[in-house]
Amino acid sequence: MPKEKRKRGPRQEKLRKRQSQAAQEEQARLAKRQRIEGVVNGGGEEEADFVTLDEGHYLPHEGADATPFYGLLNDEEQEYFRRADELLETNQFGSTEEKDLFLANVFKEAEGKQLKMACSQSCSRLVEKLILLSSSSQLKDLYSAFSGYFLHLVRHRFASHCCEALFLHAAKVVTEELTGSSEEQASDVAHQISVSMENLFLHTLNEFEGNLGYLLTDRYASHPLRVLIIVLSGKPLTPVNNASRLKSKGKGMTHSAETANARTEDSERVVPSSFAAALEKLISSAVEGLDSTSLRALATHPVGNPVLQLLLEIELSGPKRSLAPSENSILQRLLKIENTSEGGDSTDFLTGLMFDPVGSHLLETIVKYAPGKTFKSIYRTTLKEKIGDAARNEVANFVVTRVLERLGRDDLEAAVNLILPHFPLLVRRSRLAVIKSIIERYAARDLDLGPIAQAIVDAYDGGSPSRRLQKILGLEVQDDAGEAEDSMTHSDSARTHGSLLGQAMLAQPEPLSTLIYEGILDMPGETIIRLASEPAASRLLQASVTSPTSTAAFRRKFTAVLTNHVTQLAVSPVGSHLIDAMWAGTRGLQHHRERIAQELCDGETELRTCHGGRALWRNWKMDLYKQRRPDWLAYSKTSDGFVKGADGKHGGGGGGGGGDAAKEISGIERARRRFSANLNNQSSAIRAGNNTGRRT
Repeated sequence: MPKEKRKRGPRQEKLRKRQSQAAQEEQARLAKRQRIEGVVNGGGEEEADFVTLDEGHYLPHEGADATPFYGLLNDEEQEYFRRADELLETNQFGSTEEKDLFLANVFKEAEGKQLKMACSQSCSRLVEKLILLSSSSQLKDLYSAFSGYFLHLVRHRFASHCCEALFLHAAKVVTEELTGSSEEQASDVAHQISVSMENLFLHTLNEFEGNLGYLLTDRYASHPLRVLIIVLSGKPLTPVNNASRLKSKGKGMTHSAETANARTEDSERVVPSSFAAALEKLISSAVEGLDSTSLRALATHPVGNPVLQLLLEIELSGPKRSLAPSENSILQRLLKIENTSEGGDSTDFLTGLMFDPVGSHLLETIVKYAPGKTFKSIYRTTLKEKIGDAARNEVANFVVTRVLERLGRDDLEAAVNLILPHFPLLVRRSRLAVIKSIIERYAARDLDLGPIAQAIVDAYDGGSPSRRLQKILGLEVQDDAGEAEDSMTHSDSARTHGSLLGQAMLAQPEPLSTLIYEGILDMPGETIIRLASEPAASRLLQASVTSPTSTAAFRRKFTAVLTNHVTQLAVSPVGSHLIDAMWAGTRGLQHHRERIAQELCDGETELRTCHGGRALWRNWKMDLYKQRRPDWLAYSKTSDGFVKGADGKHGGGGGGGGGDAAKEISGIERARRRFSANLNNQSSAIRAGNNTGRRT
């Protein structure tokens, strides 16, 4: 009997295995889809034990899934745009007109190729720079080129960043058109550009209509969608305020372009009335068809959660917010307020959010912006009894700090009584933000801080004041045998939190601030000099000499410790900030201020070789000290001595708090004053002589 012809060899064997594995995976996928569809449609006998985000409302509509291909740039175009990118990066243009002409030529060369460039890995960054540096008319042209393709561009790996930058920087053009302050409206009329930026934004929303549910959970599209929502809401666009919303953590920055022309706003913006209606429609369509179960699944989705946070914040803090959430609101669908008050399934959901790394951010937003009645219901049924255990958790402790900010006097005192027994564990696990929040809230509610101070002393195992302070700062402490304790291993973030806790304690009266002052004075001088060169500890030392609770006796002893070490600290990038703050630290101590100035003068050569030393020389007015000592002494006595050195920034001016009276008087101004004084004396003498003649 003839044998079956079969191909042999390792390649064919691997191919057969891959084909068999692919067939099995396809069968499993089809079976899973049928099981899910059966449960959703009510035809299955078993209930699903999970909520999937891969079907139904979260799939793109027909025609949206096919990503078009816009073509590739040829070699000459690639080389041209590469050189243009390099020139913009170096920013070595002779004048502003030369740079504007270069940008106009680049925009002219990119005409008709915008989509290719946005989808190109090498040219997409150039598009971002062009957006940052473009004029209003150029920004409109680029927006018009993208218009009609946004649904595909926002889902592209590289083009999504271009869309994000375009939405962000086109917002200012909308405000300019609305207020009539645009400098290029005349040129727009000359070029017959009739489409406003407002209409371009509204047209973009029409493109997204019907696909917002899918875009919420798309890894690339969710970021431009968040920026678009912020633009429509009129919220500030400053990256400091909305850093986590405006860009992803791994997003690169075009430093030179952004520094050259940053189109961001640090306050509420004026937006057209049509944006409010469009935003309301966008929010309703985004959550349309989503029940409570689907929204709760979105709450723990890594990509969808930030968008849901933003939608909730706008709903709860917008102009149409109400004291009680409406029936169709996101908060009502998410929490089922009536079940929350009864301790139903919403309580279990909120408890899960509190300890979830993703969902806890949403719970923070709810706690911060929820109406008072809703917050009290959530706190009473879910958070009140668990607040002690939650404070110890590495995730839930952030929610606890938000909760403490909204509690009244009686509730705050009751909650802190539940947290106080856990202080030793909070210290061991470096959950110092909770302790800092308790101190600040107790001070705001005018409660007794004595029990808090005693709990801190007990949590750090007592010991000497210096030993306790070093533990607060997260530094290794030498025991009696000379061996370092290894039970407390602190990272840089833990040291920063310890420094912030110490600064919060310094801002309060006795006994909290006394714990820090006693710890500093109990340290050896060598330890203080070493701490002054560490970033976190140096901030605490700066606060100790500039805080309103700092006494003259403490500042006198602390200044004596720095004697003969001023030059050493002045040339240190970190220690120089402490010497800068000592101008305020020596207020009322003229002799100690002169002693520090003399040490700076003796180390002039070393100071002028580093940036921090030069800043100190300028802030302490050392040129005036060397050349006109009496004028420097008069200036030192008249200025109040408060500087910006305590926030870690140079350039605040040695006597910046003294106002106009503390400014150094120039030579020509002194000559004018002497001349004016001589004229007054002469006129007085003449008047006196005339009066004498009349009497005789």
